Amino acid sequence: MMKKNFFALTILAAAFGLASCNPDDPTGGKTPAAADLDYSSENATAWHNYMTQVASLLKDDAATLYAAWSESYEGGAAYAESFKNHTWSSDKKAVAGIEQIIDGCITIAEDTWNAVVTQYVDHVVMPTYLALKEKNETLYNKVKELAATPSNEAFEAACNAWLEAREPWEMSEAFLFGPVDALGLDPNLDSWPLDQDAIVQILTSSDWGALEWTEDSEAEAAQSVRGFHTLEYLLFKDGKPRRVK
Repeated sequence: MMKKNFFALTILAAAFGLASCNPDDPTGGKTPAAADLDYSSENATAWHNYMTQVASLLKDDAATLYAAWSESYEGGAAYAESFKNHTWSSDKKAVAGIEQIIDGCITIAEDTWNAVVTQYVDHVVMPTYLALKEKNETLYNKVKELAATPSNEAFEAACNAWLEAREPWEMSEAFLFGPVDALGLDPNLDSWPLDQDAIVQILTSSDWGALEWTEDSEAEAAQSVRGFHTLEYLLFKDGKPRRVK
């Protein structure tokens, strides 16, 4: 008797599951744990869209950061020029930044100071941010190629591009002052830890507006579902490129 009841309950549970399944929901009406979620044919479209959105934001943020240093910052001169000329505007953290460069050194002459600052900006900061901009453009293109033609090779190419784009960012963490701080670009690009449950919800709902923020009160929630580490979660599984199944 128990076996018959168990069998009947199993049939009823299966029938309920089929009846509750939404064909427009890539998770089949369920919200799996973030650690268990994997790329599949059922969620591929949403997965591709999410990767592309995040890669596009990374590309735009890297371009914004480089433009602030090389073209114009806060409607004025390029931040690189203001920094070299010691004419910072609202960003007083730049003062602390340059002090860190010569921390522990004896007082030096002004011409030597200027030479050090110029060398630092022109040969360290600017090439690093230019590489960040260019490599994130490449990353975006590789993610778009993956979305257009999914394959294991495309996943590997996008993962390699992520590693390449990550390198100049890691280098730039030696000078997290100026526009990268004032414009909220550091957490935009590199927020950690992620809100993995929110990432799964966005993947299910395709609510890409959740990745954007305009008010400071919205920033933390948006930044925890975008950036390098969110794209890492979408591209990699256990440290290796995800696989097409």
